Amino acid sequence: MTTMQPLVPPGTMVAVSGTDTGGAIDDLAGMYAGRRWYSSRVDQDYWYRYVAIGDQQMSIRRSQMHGYLRGDVAVEGEVVVQWVDAGRGRLDVGHDEVQMQPGIPALFPIERRFDVEYEDWDQRLVHLGRDLVLDVAAERHLVDGTLDFDRSVAPSTAAVQQWRGSVAGAVRTLRSEGATSLAWHEAQRDVARSLLDLYR
Repeated sequence: MTTMQPLVPPGTMVAVSGTDTGGAIDDLAGMYAGRRWYSSRVDQDYWYRYVAIGDQQMSIRRSQMHGYLRGDVAVEGEVVVQWVDAGRGRLDVGHDEVQMQPGIPALFPIERRFDVEYEDWDQRLVHLGRDLVLDVAAERHLVDGTLDFDRSVAPSTAAVQQWRGSVAGAVRTLRSEGATSLAWHEAQRDVARSLLDLYR
């Protein structure tokens, strides 16, 4: 059964939760253009929660499941960075696979379909609009019009700390100033700058 969260943060775009595998697939696969998703229990206590705050330019999301999930993912017009605070995850399974490490950001493959696998996880995701990232990249004279990130190189500790600080600051700004504020607009650009420092 899927339920809408009764209390959600300001700027919430979506909030869903449930306790059955079919509901998880119905609720979550559509957010990532999933075609072949499978979810199962790891014990009797299966549940999932997903909440996204922000706007079309940038959203900050949390995905949790006490269970197992695998499937294919595709995102268009966005750059997505994710990390797990708990649980097991594999990204781009069978291709350029990344084993998720707690607290270490990993970039979704850009503009192509790929497979993921997660188990018993607490995951954070940041979705940034492609145009926003390109605009911020132009500030640094990265103006070739492509989003060619080097996913094979692990981000430095300093870059990860800067990234997490930028994301946390953006959440605070959204909650205090709102999604139409100039402060939120600048917070989005600050997160995009931190993204470039992670992978370029």
